Amino acid sequence: RRRYLMVFNLTWRTCLALTCFTVLLPLGIGGTAMAMLFLFAQIAFQLCSPAQTAWQINAVEGKVDTSFYTRRETWFMALYTLCMCIAELLVALAGTDAELQRSFVWIGGIIAVLLVAATRLLPRLPDPQAAGSAMPLRALAGPLRSPVFRRVVMAGTLWSLANVFVGSLANLYAVRILEMDFFAVMLWSMLGNLLRAAFTPPAAKMAERMGWRKPLTAYIALALV
Repeated sequence: RRRYLMVFNLTWRTCLALTCFTVLLPLGIGGTAMAMLFLFAQIAFQLCSPAQTAWQINAVEGKVDTSFYTRRETWFMALYTLCMCIAELLVALAGTDAELQRSFVWIGGIIAVLLVAATRLLPRLPDPQAAGSAMPLRALAGPLRSPVFRRVVMAGTLWSLANVFVGSLANLYAVRILEMDFFAVMLWSMLGNLLRAAFTPPAAKMAERMGWRKPLTAYIALALV
């Protein structure tokens, strides 16, 4: 299981770094290579994400209180916002095509440094807990007979698809169609991430009092607005 997590973790990180370096290729080949690398990164990330989450939870289970996950999410969003701000500033401040190309190379170099750090840190993590013997395919398909489980799977699938389209096309729509300045788009994105980090602790407290269903419903309603 450790090997599985290591392979797919390093795969999506490597593909993400190489995506930035495709700007050094000819335009046609570079566009195709970028799309393929991004696709492979998404596939590898989705394959390891559930097991990685279980790995992280098992590593701290019984050692931390429930507020640990809220603090982790808050600090993650703050750090994520800072990193995205730096990357988007490198792109926004590029005045020529050559400078824009160099900005992507710089971003790819930063990701490559983080990749090297990950190769040093991941092997030091404690071994993931064994999940038991492998389940037959018939047992894995069993939950699909439950109408409640099917609704949860359908909602999660539609939500993931919506996030993919919105995340990929929102900035492109703002810049190309609405003719907004890329720097302004970056500032609004940064503000949204900071608000998410700020509202994570209150949302977690609401969930403790009234359950996760109502806060999640409110979040989806705000996202639709």
